[in-house]
Amino acid sequence: MQSNHGTPYGLHRRPRKSRITNRRHASTAIEAAVITPVLLLLVAAAIDYSRIYHAEIIVTQAAERGALYGASENFVDDTKAAWETSIRDIVTEELEQLKVPAEDAPEITITATAENDLFFLVTVDIEYKFKPLIVSKFIPVETDIHRRQTIRRYR
Repeated sequence: MQSNHGTPYGLHRRPRKSRITNRRHASTAIEAAVITPVLLLLVAAAIDYSRIYHAEIIVTQAAERGALYGASENFVDDTKAAWETSIRDIVTEELEQLKVPAEDAPEITITATAENDLFFLVTVDIEYKFKPLIVSKFIPVETDIHRRQTIRRYR
């Protein structure tokens, strides 16, 4: 039995591929194998840099918010410990956005310095050691993010 095209049923001719076509497919596969890891590394580096930038923004906002609160609330020598605890709570609440384990928590330092009889300076100092997801020679193992915010307060 023959089909209308002159070949027996069930037998189909495969088109012959030339050697040039085979070489093109092979070179395309090699190019993809070389470029894919490079592109993945670039994407991972971009993600880590954006995470560093995001962490810097959060630390900056926490320092500003703590210093503003400290400058808006008055204290005397007896209430200074409670005042510092309130500021620390506000800063810690803001830093919760970082979602870091307790052992990697940022260091928070709060100081109130008398500038003269009328003014004192409230300083909130935050130091955070950021750890990237991917370690390479372009991104260090730890990046120090350090922010200090000082606001003058009228007594």
